[in-house]
Amino acid sequence: MAGADIVTAWVADGRLFLQDRHGVGETTPPLDQKGDWRPLHARENATHTVLVVARAINTCDGQDFVLTNETVRLIYAWGDTDPTGDTPGYHGMRRGNRFALVLLPFHRPVRTPGTESSSVQTWQVRQEVTLPPGRHTFYWCHMEKVPAWETKHQYIGFDMLYGRHARERLHHAVAFECLTHDGGAGEEVFEQYVGHGELLPDHVGYPLGERHGGATYVLFQTHYDNKPLHRDLTVEWGMDIYYTDKLRKYDAGNIGLGHALLFSLVVPPRVPYWQVAGHCDSACTQAAIPDEGVSVFMVFLHGHYLARAIRLRHFRGDRELKPMAVDSHFDADFQQSRRLAKEVRLLPGDHLTVECDYDSRGRNRSTFTGWAAEDEMCQAFINYYPRVDMALCRSSPHPDSLAEAFALPPFQRNLDLNTFIFDPKVGGEGEGGGEGESYQERLQRMPWKDFDFGRANAKLLEGEQVVKCQLNYGAGQLQGGRGRCWAWRSLSSPSLGGVKWVTCLSL
Repeated sequence: MAGADIVTAWVADGRLFLQDRHGVGETTPPLDQKGDWRPLHARENATHTVLVVARAINTCDGQDFVLTNETVRLIYAWGDTDPTGDTPGYHGMRRGNRFALVLLPFHRPVRTPGTESSSVQTWQVRQEVTLPPGRHTFYWCHMEKVPAWETKHQYIGFDMLYGRHARERLHHAVAFECLTHDGGAGEEVFEQYVGHGELLPDHVGYPLGERHGGATYVLFQTHYDNKPLHRDLTVEWGMDIYYTDKLRKYDAGNIGLGHALLFSLVVPPRVPYWQVAGHCDSACTQAAIPDEGVSVFMVFLHGHYLARAIRLRHFRGDRELKPMAVDSHFDADFQQSRRLAKEVRLLPGDHLTVECDYDSRGRNRSTFTGWAAEDEMCQAFINYYPRVDMALCRSSPHPDSLAEAFALPPFQRNLDLNTFIFDPKVGGEGEGGGEGESYQERLQRMPWKDFDFGRANAKLLEGEQVVKCQLNYGAGQLQGGRGRCWAWRSLSSPSLGGVKWVTCLSL
């Protein structure tokens, strides 16, 4: 418990005992020099003790933890009897922990007669999936049809329901809106990674149904992990999706940002710090965002098990604004959207950068992007209003920069960077199974002992980027040309001169 900020409390003889403590190791946490907790409510009966306490977000006390909207691991423990003195006894095995965004403004809708919440309805989605034997990672998709309402309805939030084995085996779920174009398949236009649920602000909602500006079908893609390879394992989970016909003022949208799902995301083995960045350049936002801009009200940050920190940075011209979201304590076991304390205006011509910090000291092999939990990603999703046509705005280092960073032969020609390519060929002219060798296998054979990780990482961060702007509903892609550049000030690497230039290709 070293470094932990701890409060201990109990009720005895109708009196509340409240203590401010801090962890120093495997011993009784000592009292703080100054107590900052104050009681709000306490009660106790034969089965339960209920305590409600409060303190300032920042107590300016060096023995307290400053509360932010970043991921926090909460530890808890309890005793079976009240202390006989002023110090609680050892809790033994009566303990646990959970992750939280302690400042997250999330509340479930309460149906109060005569208020908007009385019009909130619930659409229930339930799933039981038996995992196939012999596969440690598994994706499963199923489709749900939105109820056919005559009038417009809006989605306003959801609660996640965990049944048998879900907390251990359900890595995440993604919801995609799908449209029914004649003669074609539905298009991905929205995605939401599932944590513990979300509730949208009172003035925004997502339209439901094509005739009302949304989608008629929702595809749920779920990712399961079964590393122990248990047999006959059935995972049960569900969602209560909240919607209303009492329309909010704005229709909301979602834009996926970060590093594209391409082979250029790689984390070498046994390095304490490696950074990956993905960009949405000014040309994309200039083409998709209206003159008056849009308001960002919620952000979701996503990485896997090597990720330690994720930032969503915001640039306007040559000036960096306050980051939209920062999580310096990111943990892949906690996936949760975060409401912004104050909505952020995104204007045409703004530039967004997602940065991810990784620590691979526990791995002896390189890690690449991919769908499995042991692969990596670097993504952010912004929820905003009013709704516009852009669905994705991501980038990846140019293949030439990747080859130079790791001293690789040239990549195969005619790579289609609009598709999910995880392992192209290097050193040959062929495509697919043609000449050349596997890029991933080549990196796995790299002699890392004397490798200059700092130089390689800087080459990828500062080199040419391929930027993809994708419109909703399969309407096309924003077109741009080679040579469109932007500049931004580097706060994380001042030794690089303070200004980085990236040439963007809008495919």
